[in-house]
Amino acid sequence: MARIIEDAMVETVSQALLGAINCDGGPTEEQTAVLRAIISGYWGRTDIDVATLTPLSAKQAGAAITRPDQRRRTREFMVLLELCRHPLTATQVDRVEDYCTELGEAEADAGLEVTRDLVRDGIEVAMTDYLRFFEEVASEVSEPTLKEFDGSDESRADLVKQLRAYEDLPAGTLGYEFLEFHRTNNLPLPGEDDDHPDRRSRRGWRRLLQLELSEGYPVGYVTSTVCATVAPRTALRGL
Repeated sequence: MARIIEDAMVETVSQALLGAINCDGGPTEEQTAVLRAIISGYWGRTDIDVATLTPLSAKQAGAAITRPDQRRRTREFMVLLELCRHPLTATQVDRVEDYCTELGEAEADAGLEVTRDLVRDGIEVAMTDYLRFFEEVASEVSEPTLKEFDGSDESRADLVKQLRAYEDLPAGTLGYEFLEFHRTNNLPLPGEDDDHPDRRSRRGWRRLLQLELSEGYPVGYVTSTVCATVAPRTALRGL
């Protein structure tokens, strides 16, 4: 089966894709890697070097890519590359929308919104799936000391004191990064708000998943952070 973007159009479309992500100081490493994989892996054009490509402007892309099916496929790749920028910026979103308008059909903007909605909905699906399994083993994996947490000012102060001790751990350890995560994202520590720490750690999963998906946290960071939330004494032992 012939590809929609035939060989004669690969370089032109590649230039358009590069132009769509050439913002905020240029494409990110991840965007560049994905674009390179599309060009060399999917299209088989190992002779095209992303580093030496000249990006096309939105208007240039619209003038150079005229077939409706090629325009649609180019828009789809642009949305893919947009979602590879972490964190996703308003500049990037606006830039892709400008290109899609020049390459567009009536449904182009709706297609972008559907894609972004799918990404946001994916967070809720992941959270629901996590909670479905967590509830089955909650009593086994929850920190034993939190089972007796009574919500008093004294118990909250004691928990916060334990967590603050993470500051003495070296950078890169689980305990230190747990505190650093809360500082960076202006999140209260368990015990600093009105929620039970065990419930807040579950609610925190949603926030952690959002940050991992939208801001590019390393794979596994979410898991390690939640482990620190529900097992403070373990983390204090120097993980």
